[in-house]
Amino acid sequence: MDRCVERYETLLGTDFDGGTGADFEDVRRAGLEDPRHKDRVPELTALLEDADVPARRRFEAALALATWGEAAGYEAVVAAARAPKDAPWYGTSADKLHAVDDSFAQLLGAVGDSAAAAEEKGTSRDRDAALRALIRIADTEFFGDVPDRAIGAAEAGRLLPDIQKAVVRGCAALAAGSGPGFDLAPQLVELASAVARSDEHAAVQLCVGVLATTSHAGVLRRAVTVVRRGSGADSRDLAEYVKSLADEETRALVEEAVAER
Repeated sequence: MDRCVERYETLLGTDFDGGTGADFEDVRRAGLEDPRHKDRVPELTALLEDADVPARRRFEAALALATWGEAAGYEAVVAAARAPKDAPWYGTSADKLHAVDDSFAQLLGAVGDSAAAAEEKGTSRDRDAALRALIRIADTEFFGDVPDRAIGAAEAGRLLPDIQKAVVRGCAALAAGSGPGFDLAPQLVELASAVARSDEHAAVQLCVGVLATTSHAGVLRRAVTVVRRGSGADSRDLAEYVKSLADEETRALVEEAVAER
């Protein structure tokens, strides 16, 4: 067996009871609960940094390390985000619906999953740095619906200026007709939805900014989450604005969201 393959299979293709042929995602998720993952961190870090290892394997090492709250994983995220398209694994994973690289979406999901691990290991500042680095490219790289799942209320509050700047840049690109090669507007509303957990006014402002550039059905439906998470006048005004732009089905979703508040 090739040495690179053997290293990978030992680290990410073997479960924590020694069972071989394990699925990478199962190992990654299990490591969140199983402290035995720590035994693999030094060799995983070496694998991540080894240019002779296939790019996809290095990417999975970064995902695992970031998920497990390891500084090396967060550092890899920050480094990749400095020049996204130069990341060694860029293009090795693609979103099936949009046919664009989704490596940064996966990395954001991993960092999002790692809050408890980072707290335990004392790497919360490194985690914030990784989140900030990813948010700063959220107007140019594909993240899909991950931002709302990965960015909690506390993070949204701490990183609000970076989120606002990313959304403003994204709106400017949309207005100029120079957005990236995927539907950026829903992704920007996902960022606004994350902000809605901690700052209703800021979230509504961001959402309205996106809707000023485009109001297709997918964007309007995502805006319903901002309405649902609000409790004050700002989100009530947003509800009426969305209803004024929406079709009958989406208007019903807005009314349902208002009723649930």
